[in-house]
Amino acid sequence: MLNPSYTAAIKLTQTYSANLLNETALLYSGNKIFLTPIPAAGVKIKIPSGWSASSFFPIADSAGDLMPAITFSGKPFGATWSGSYFPWKNGYEGFEYRDDLSWTKGRHQFKFGAGVLHDYKNQQLQANTEGTANFSSSNTNYSGDAYIDFILGLASQQLHPVAISV
Repeated sequence: MLNPSYTAAIKLTQTYSANLLNETALLYSGNKIFLTPIPAAGVKIKIPSGWSASSFFPIADSAGDLMPAITFSGKPFGATWSGSYFPWKNGYEGFEYRDDLSWTKGRHQFKFGAGVLHDYKNQQLQANTEGTANFSSSNTNYSGDAYIDFILGLASQQLHPVAISV
């Protein structure tokens, strides 16, 4: 399995007397997910070898050598092609500490306890790593036909994710 999740539990039960019981637990869970693109048969999602066209956004700023997403809106048709936001990584780990005290007094039962959950999630933003080129027939600055604008390389909008150091 390439993307497993995992859990572990350590529990300790202590009997102090016939009516007093303590339960202590250390619990852990986590997962690591790595998604990489696998194209269907006959589909190319990588930049063709020998590609020499210059880009407004250098490939060095991108997460790989995938093609950008392309969106057509308006006439003659609306369509979207995307290699999606791959490669994508996600990680989670949670640590829980818990202590419960159970006390029986006559016909009554009481339970007191506390727990602390410390967890963190490390997830990349979900954006097309190579950007998105939008072609729209509503852009009157160009031909008024999304597909013709695509052939001419006249995108009405170009979106590209930016890496930010945290």
